[in-house]
Amino acid sequence: MAGQLYRSGLETWSFLSGTTEALHNVVVPNIGMFPKQSNLLTTGAVQITATQTGDVLVLSSADWVTKDLQELDWLYINGTKREVLQIFPSKYAIRLKYAFGSAVTAQNVTVSKPSTYRYVKITAVGTADTATVDGIALKSGSSVTYTNNGGILPISYSANGANESLKFEVGI
Repeated sequence: MAGQLYRSGLETWSFLSGTTEALHNVVVPNIGMFPKQSNLLTTGAVQITATQTGDVLVLSSADWVTKDLQELDWLYINGTKREVLQIFPSKYAIRLKYAFGSAVTAQNVTVSKPSTYRYVKITAVGTADTATVDGIALKSGSSVTYTNNGGILPISYSANGANESLKFEVGI
């Protein structure tokens, strides 16, 4: 489904969750965040985990590269996203804008950064009506559109059930 589309002067491309997006040669998972999240790893490539205490996450290691996690980045844990408000100087803890609603105990930390995309349209395709975008269920054929000339914040999504997928149209 990769291809060039032109809408309102924006160069855009489209792809489906659960497939390989040809333009960038990356697999688009059926559940996660867009733009794609990446694992927070130590400099020795060991996955960092977090445990929550209120709106603070305590990390399993402070041995990570500062550019991999910065204030205003977004974390994706247990199917929920949260914005990073502060990184403590020790790098062992971070404060979130809002605490995760469910318990976070030794969960892998994944990071998604705000994007420079100006347009993202996500359409539910398939026969199931259970795909979600930012926690909102989409019926098959319905869509949600994000536009912002300053860039789009990370979007959480899930199309993990049988007979469902999400079509992404992204404009730069």
